Amino acid sequence: MTNTDRKHHEFIIVGSGISGISSALALLRGGFKDFLMLESAEGAGGVWRENIYPGVACDIPSVVYQFAEDQNPNWSKLYAGGEEIMKYLNQTRTKHGLDEQTRYGVKVSKAEYDDRNAQWNISTHDGEEYSCRYLIKATGAFNSPLIPKIPHLEDFEGTLFHTARWPKDLDLSGKRVAVLGTGSSAVQLIPIVADAAAQLTVYQRTPIWLLPKFDFNIASPFRWAFKNIPGSYALSRKLSYSGIAYFLQVVLSASGKHPRVHRLLESAGRWNIRRQLKDPALIEKFTPNYNLGCKRPSFSNNYYKAFSKSNVSLVSDGVERLTKDGILKRGADKADPFDVIILATGFNILGDASTSLPAFPIAGRQGLNLREYWHNSDGFKAFRGATVSGFPNLFLNLGIPYAGGTSWFETADLISEHIVKCVQTAQSRSSAEVEVKPEAVDAYMADMDKLLDQSVHHTGSCATSSSYYYDKDGKTPLYSGEAPKVSWTETYASPEQSYVFRSMESSAQ
Repeated sequence: MTNTDRKHHEFIIVGSGISGISSALALLRGGFKDFLMLESAEGAGGVWRENIYPGVACDIPSVVYQFAEDQNPNWSKLYAGGEEIMKYLNQTRTKHGLDEQTRYGVKVSKAEYDDRNAQWNISTHDGEEYSCRYLIKATGAFNSPLIPKIPHLEDFEGTLFHTARWPKDLDLSGKRVAVLGTGSSAVQLIPIVADAAAQLTVYQRTPIWLLPKFDFNIASPFRWAFKNIPGSYALSRKLSYSGIAYFLQVVLSASGKHPRVHRLLESAGRWNIRRQLKDPALIEKFTPNYNLGCKRPSFSNNYYKAFSKSNVSLVSDGVERLTKDGILKRGADKADPFDVIILATGFNILGDASTSLPAFPIAGRQGLNLREYWHNSDGFKAFRGATVSGFPNLFLNLGIPYAGGTSWFETADLISEHIVKCVQTAQSRSSAEVEVKPEAVDAYMADMDKLLDQSVHHTGSCATSSSYYYDKDGKTPLYSGEAPKVSWTETYASPEQSYVFRSMESSAQ
């Protein structure tokens, strides 16, 4: 196929979740209108479109869990639920006319860089062909559900599904239900399932650190003030942002520098168990034997209470296998029967079998394969989670490693602004290519490794945490050790220090 046969755009964005929308909004603000979004599903929203399980909500305050340039002063709760977040995302897309620049139901099968023409050639599963100067991979990291390797999983004849594939209109009333996993999704849905099901059994491999959740409805006078009193909403955002940034420092990236506060938060987690439960055996089973932050913590005021109900039980012995009608736990002679089994087992982010990183085959300069590069060659290396050496004109939004930010929205906005700055610099130089320098990537990775020497994963006890933060080499390339906005200032001011800009002639050589 010749290049003239392909549908060409200056930018193609793959994915229409938080990072895809953020990328599109930044392009519009930068004056770039020739872009197309390709979305494999029949609607936008990404992780918030896919996750519709009962109780789904963000664990970041709503006032900062939004796009910086499209703020919503009308959140109903401090921590918004999934439906409200989806409504916000859809309203933002409609406001900026993004549906007109999106193709739904289009799944990308591969993207290959054309050195001679300094462009990306993109193929879809339906046989369509596209090309673009700049490719933005905005497919996120939480779209590869982790299915546990339990023997005879396929033998179960009842209803079995992952939380990210929750069946619409599912009725659990009167059902015998099992939930495998006790991560963030399980914490949100278990109290609701406990009220609906006739019997609920939760299979716990590793307990989770849970802190009290200070959630509340935002009263109408506050929403009125946010809209009508100058500075009030900005102040609430600043306070929330500062609190989250400090929390992440203490719990994750620099816990070694804040040992007393870190211990205090762990004490709050243990108190949160004791205030909801009186059974010493249950309290012991729910108390983690690893440090807070080794795996993703969460917040809840009613999770533990659910296990005081007569129809709810906890199994921490492990699962031997599934049978056609239930689950055989380790050491048992007989399987426990269930009608529904819910896999609350999280996502495969850094594993070899992950379909997230990348979500489709990407071949860069001279055929360099991004999956091979990340998983088998150089490891998860990137510059600020946004660009990879050897892949000109490719940008990763919500990529890894070490993409800074206090929430996915902030991370996406930071990377989106970075993309626009790079492209504007390329255009000012009449350059056809922009590619991050390998030495810039190596320097950034080294800086992050040094900064994260004081992270809980280096200073704490994490061996028993079973955390998805780790890759196969024992590194934790998912979060940055830098203060987010400060860390990007130098790159914004002079992208020439980190990137090489090539003309069409030099790129073809």
